[in-house]
Amino acid sequence: MFGETLEKLLEQSGVKQYLLAQSLQYDASYISKWISGASLPSEKNSVELSRKIGAFIADNATDEAAESLCRTLDAASRAELAQAVTSALLEAYGDSVGARKPVRKSGDVSFVVNPTGERVLCGASRKRLNLERPVRIVIFADLYQMSRNAKLELAGIENGRFAVRRKLKNLRLDMVIPFPRDEESSVYHTILIIHMLANYSRLNFSLYAGEYARGKIICAVDRNYVFTTLLGDSARCLSNTLCTNAGASEQAYASMTAMINQECLLFLKTDLGAMLRDQYYAQSVLSPNLRWLMGHMTEQLLPADVFDELLAEQPAEMPLRAHMEKAFSLTANVLGFSGARVMVYESAITNYALTGELDFFNRRLTVSAQRRLRHLTYLRELLLQREHLRFQLIRRGFSDDFQQITNPCVFLSDTTGYLRLENGAYEDNILLINGARNRAGFDCFFEEIWENGGGVTYDDRRTVGAFIDHQIDTLRMLIRVEEAPRA
Repeated sequence: MFGETLEKLLEQSGVKQYLLAQSLQYDASYISKWISGASLPSEKNSVELSRKIGAFIADNATDEAAESLCRTLDAASRAELAQAVTSALLEAYGDSVGARKPVRKSGDVSFVVNPTGERVLCGASRKRLNLERPVRIVIFADLYQMSRNAKLELAGIENGRFAVRRKLKNLRLDMVIPFPRDEESSVYHTILIIHMLANYSRLNFSLYAGEYARGKIICAVDRNYVFTTLLGDSARCLSNTLCTNAGASEQAYASMTAMINQECLLFLKTDLGAMLRDQYYAQSVLSPNLRWLMGHMTEQLLPADVFDELLAEQPAEMPLRAHMEKAFSLTANVLGFSGARVMVYESAITNYALTGELDFFNRRLTVSAQRRLRHLTYLRELLLQREHLRFQLIRRGFSDDFQQITNPCVFLSDTTGYLRLENGAYEDNILLINGARNRAGFDCFFEEIWENGGGVTYDDRRTVGAFIDHQIDTLRMLIRVEEAPRA
């Protein structure tokens, strides 16, 4: 609970209670009462108080203690540690508030009626998982009946950012969600699922569809705990049940994983090399009804001269060079004659203009400013002079929940569909959209944002040209600064 979590964090960080009390401008007796469980901070002040405690612990822990806490809370820096401590305290606070509801307990099983909210991965009395050893988790979750905060927790999004910040392949997470009903399909849910896939790509993660996930959230951590939430209408949480018996959780994990149908796997893991070798890349370009949603700049829209120069600079022993040349040639020809529809986030072009980072067949390259200038000049000509190529820019994201997350790339056609996730690592980020029903859902998603962009998309060629011209002007200014003689 809150007091136990606070005590452990203070002990592990080496921060004294009286120093924390001074920084908060509280009497030290308040800290003692929180730790003992005699009292809790008020709900009104809980968020701000947790933030202050998180910042104080992160700033005042010794280097050794901070490193230990970062491992425990999966944080990569002191700044991330402050956020992680804050999240841990808020989670524990919610558990403590929920625990003051009427609770029935029997041994290692507790039951709460009408709790303050549903939880996903952890539940009340969360046990911190030892991520240095293999951990196996299975979750059945009715994504479409959950509250907004619970959906974000399920997707692993904290404070507008991904919660998973390093590779954890010894953590296996299998998740089952139902297919959305017609009234549940939405742009928000599709983007949420894509970001969930990006966040959990650093784990051993698989996402399945199953109607047995409706109306509930069940999380089983093998030989650790089982947590169950029953959901009502309008994201109402009816009850929570927690079992911390190791044997029972092992049985629950085995039973739940046995229910999963491998044919209901929603996305298949692959890589660009395999896509080039087995001609899937070529098929995705040559298939009719080409539709792209581009969250960052990739090789598809390069001019031929820049492509040739970048390829020539790659190591001579780089595999699949001939496949890359063929794939690019096919793409250039298709864009010259087909009625492809392309949507690009403004942020993708802006970030590329400023940083030069390019996704080149899922390899991170940094393109020089002069080449970027040629690239964007070509892009402007491509988009404004070829009438058959339909193009839209996206001003912002489609939800404020994801504003701080780099957008992914989605490539669709009548016979293929795949994602290039943006996980910052350029590995474990290529997924094939599996199953006719799942592909149909992505088709509907694209048509919805293309036809009804909600005020965040535009296709007026004059406005599109003006935006690209601004990026070109920015690049020219950067080039002048780089080439100017230093005093």
